[in-house]
Amino acid sequence: MDVRLPDGTVIKGVPDGMSKADLTAKLAKNGYDVSKLGGAPASGSAGIPQNAQVQGDPGPDGRYASGVTRRTTQADLDNEARLRGEGVRPSLDGDGPIARVLGPLEAVATAGSGIVNTVIGNLYGMGKSVANGQYGTPEGIVAAKKTADQYIADNTYQPRSATGKSALMTLGDVVAPLEGLQGVGPVHGMQMAAQAGSGARMLRTMAVPSALAMDAQDAAMVAGGGRLRDLVRTPKPAMPGVGAAETAEATLRAQRFANMRAEMKPTEGILNRSFDQIRFEREAAKRPEGKALNDRYADLNTGMGRHMDALVDETGATASSARAAGKTVVEAAAAKKAAKKLEIKKAYDEAREAGDMAELVDVSKIAEYIEKNRSAMRNAPILATADDELARLAVGGKMSINDLEEVRKMVGKAGKPNAANANAGYTPEIIKIIDDATIGKGGAKYQQARRVFENYAGEFKNREVMDKLLRTKRGTKDRAVAYEDVFDHVVMDGSLDDMKHAFRVLEAHPVGTAPEIVAAGKQAARELRGAAATRLKDRMFSNAGADTTGNVVGSEAKIKGIVNELDKTGKLDYLFGKKGAEEIRDTVKVATDIYTNPVGTVNTSNTASRMEQVLDKLAGYGGDVPVVGSAIKFAAKRVESRNVKKKVDAALNPKTLSDMTRNP
Repeated sequence: MDVRLPDGTVIKGVPDGMSKADLTAKLAKNGYDVSKLGGAPASGSAGIPQNAQVQGDPGPDGRYASGVTRRTTQADLDNEARLRGEGVRPSLDGDGPIARVLGPLEAVATAGSGIVNTVIGNLYGMGKSVANGQYGTPEGIVAAKKTADQYIADNTYQPRSATGKSALMTLGDVVAPLEGLQGVGPVHGMQMAAQAGSGARMLRTMAVPSALAMDAQDAAMVAGGGRLRDLVRTPKPAMPGVGAAETAEATLRAQRFANMRAEMKPTEGILNRSFDQIRFEREAAKRPEGKALNDRYADLNTGMGRHMDALVDETGATASSARAAGKTVVEAAAAKKAAKKLEIKKAYDEAREAGDMAELVDVSKIAEYIEKNRSAMRNAPILATADDELARLAVGGKMSINDLEEVRKMVGKAGKPNAANANAGYTPEIIKIIDDATIGKGGAKYQQARRVFENYAGEFKNREVMDKLLRTKRGTKDRAVAYEDVFDHVVMDGSLDDMKHAFRVLEAHPVGTAPEIVAAGKQAARELRGAAATRLKDRMFSNAGADTTGNVVGSEAKIKGIVNELDKTGKLDYLFGKKGAEEIRDTVKVATDIYTNPVGTVNTSNTASRMEQVLDKLAGYGGDVPVVGSAIKFAAKRVESRNVKKKVDAALNPKTLSDMTRNP
């Protein structure tokens, strides 16, 4: 306050509440003739805005009483900014020695209270707009700014001395180059962050009336009076019993991850499949604070690839490609077929030597069949060939078993799939008539030879899965089934029975079979199972997208599709056994946990992004003092950033997983 002495001298910057005796002592110390002291204090210094101006004489206790006549307004603040811009500073001539000492401290107090009250004022203004239902509207923004400006004006300390005013302007010149800066010093940052937290509690209290207009879960947070950072905190389940059920499911997921053949550490969201937790993790992973989440997702993707490689290795397959695997299967099957044919030849040779094939059998039924279809001989030469052989070898309608077997071979060769198409329709019927004619005929060795041949025919000739596998296309040397397509031909395209038959042929090892042929057949079966596991992996990682490490991102949908296709026909269990098939089903579930998210959790405007918009508006409210606007945003973002980092750490170390013991 200012005090006018009896002689007209005005003493500026006298602290409120200073007694007359103290003032007299101060004046005497500075050389003033205190004998002249007396009279009333001045009513203020015109032209200098003051929060408090002095009225009246000292009271009975000898102290000057001060009365508030006017609060500093936004106009005053704008005027101060204009004066600073014009380089005009108040004269210091009227300040006394005390004012000159206390003036710089006033400037510091003004700056400090301005920053603090700007944070609170802007939050207060925004809260009022929320409570009035105007938040986000143009009217709400204007009203919020007006409320904030008034709060700042009412609560910010203003210098009373000219020295303090001048020091404040100097401080403004120092701060001005920092306008637009996105950060402040650590100490100021922590102070502003703490103040932002206090302001947020006030905001939440005012926001309760319009909470229903906000996101349901955010409304619960607002009404609860939590801190600013709680806006991005995942709420706990509210429904009775839900928590226990989710915990049980999380434990099952954790066990599946622990059983994987490669180390894989899921996040909290992956384990619990909580909508809000997954939404937080996926959104946080886009921010610098969430880099560790991105790295974890890439590690999980890499781990899934290693797990699938381990499944392939488990089968014992060694082929480096589908072609190599197919070639191994064909060669093993061809070796088995050749061994069977040698066995047949040996059996028939023994029957001939024993005279068991010299017996004559009736072939009249064959002659009748040929006569019945004589008109088709032009298009089906096999009929003419059979007729010629009967005329040449049959005597009185009978033929020896040995000669009849030769006719059988000839008919069979002419009726192969790669022979003339017209013959194929007649060959099976002629062969059946010949076989019926020899039933129960000949000696024991011939009957044994017949059984060996029938076994061979059942394995290789009468089953398309094996016959086509080993033959060539008509008129060419090209394989009917390319090596690259062997897996599809045996496993994917045919029935479960056909697939089982192919494996039986490859894995059978009858007495007398050469060890190398047995070993080759077993390895061929391993290659088919390995090709199946490889197909699962290839399907899973057939996407176009890549993770941050450049590895292709797996697809739950694609591996699930092929697993379901194999599972519904029973092929999955046959290929991998009961235990292996269950492991693959668990692999699909783990892939679901890693690669899928509940609808709405990704690429949506969630609480965190809404808060970012709020922070931008808060910074805008401080536009009259740009460094304060930046400080507001920085302070609130620092609070949010620290909370995000804590939540990221918690997401990377889920309690459910820490309680599990990884199976060896």
